[in-house]
Amino acid sequence: MKSAAQRSAPYRYLAPTLVLMTVFLVLPIGMVIKYSFLDRAVVSSTPAFVGIKNYLTLFADRQFWSAVSHTIIFVVVSVVAHLILGMVFALLLNSHYFRMRTKSIARVIYILPWVFTASVVAILWKLMLQPSGIVNYLLSFLPQISRNTEWLSNEKTALATVCFINIWCGYPFYMISILAGCRGFREICMRAQRLTEQP
Repeated sequence: MKSAAQRSAPYRYLAPTLVLMTVFLVLPIGMVIKYSFLDRAVVSSTPAFVGIKNYLTLFADRQFWSAVSHTIIFVVVSVVAHLILGMVFALLLNSHYFRMRTKSIARVIYILPWVFTASVVAILWKLMLQPSGIVNYLLSFLPQISRNTEWLSNEKTALATVCFINIWCGYPFYMISILAGCRGFREICMRAQRLTEQP
C-alpha cells in the first residue's frame, strides 16, 4: 500500500505550476471581471459599483461590434491560411520529387519567418510597408498602384496587411507539425509493411 508521501507526490509536483497559473492567470481574470462592474475602477481610489451598465454601453457601441467582426475575420483567415500553407509546404518537403539537398535548402527558407521574434517582424514589416518602403517601390511598376500607400494606417488595407504578416510569420509552425505527422505516419506504414513481409 502506498504511503501518504507517495500518494501526494503528483500533487506536490503540480503545485508550483498551479500556484503560478493562479497568480498570473486566474487572479488577473478575476480582477478584470470585478473591474467590469465598477466605474473608474483604475483611476479612482473609490470606484462606484454600476452593475451591468458598462456591458450595456459596450454592446451598444458600433465600434465594439466592428472590432469583433475584424477579429473574427482575422482569426478565420489566419487559421485557414496557416493550415493550407502548412499542409502544402509539408507535403512538398515530404514528397519524393525533390533531392535531399533541395529539401534542406527549402526547409531553411520556409522556416525563416518563424526564427524572427515578434519585435523583429514588426519593425521589419513597418519599414517595408512605409510609403517610401520597398513594397511600394516594387508595386509602383504595376499600373494603377500608388507609391504613397499607407498599408498599416489605411482602413481599407490595414486588416488584410496584418493578416498577411501574421500568416507569413506563423505558417512554419503548422508546416513543421504537419511534416512531423507525415514522417511519423510514413514510419508506421514502413514498419507495418516489414511485419507483413516477415514469414
